[in-house]
Amino acid sequence: AEAAARWSGNPSSGHAAGRAAAGKLRLLKAAVAQALDFADGRVVLMSGATEANSWVIRSVLARYPSCRILVAADVHASVWRTVRLFAEHMDVVSPDGAGRVTPAALAAALTPDTRLFCCSHAANETGVIHDVAALSSLCARRGVLCLVDGAQAVGHLPVRLSEGCCEFYVFAAHKFGGPRGVGGVCLRWD
Repeated sequence: AEAAARWSGNPSSGHAAGRAAAGKLRLLKAAVAQALDFADGRVVLMSGATEANSWVIRSVLARYPSCRILVAADVHASVWRTVRLFAEHMDVVSPDGAGRVTPAALAAALTPDTRLFCCSHAANETGVIHDVAALSSLCARRGVLCLVDGAQAVGHLPVRLSEGCCEFYVFAAHKFGGPRGVGGVCLRWD
């Protein structure tokens, strides 16, 4: 509420209130990048993790219309809602008996047409923490983009995006004390 009152200008406008809002927005994005140790990409703000997950999936499909999307079976419902709209492009990789998607299972599930792998950093229903550095590194070696939904992890686990290779790391502000209706994606993709 304080931010809405103090920086109410449109950050895309050239007037004083807009410039003040744009300055604050730059500071907030820099704070998110610093908190996540993310220095080699952009922070794109959206209405939350649901919109960010949907935007990533739809953007990859727009660029690669006949591609395959590989989805970890334990992803958040927001990922499932979007990929089910494009079910003809979807493949699923199941976790092992301990609830983890292993690099071996991921490698076996990738196809030559896979362009995006979607997983959660911390599974929202089971609490399993995936080795996203290993999974995203495998994706990078195979030329597959990697979407990590970090909404359950940010603020609860150390997140060091400088150590990972994922192109998309999604977050939701309300999961770590921020306002509802704010989230976004740390983006390493043109």
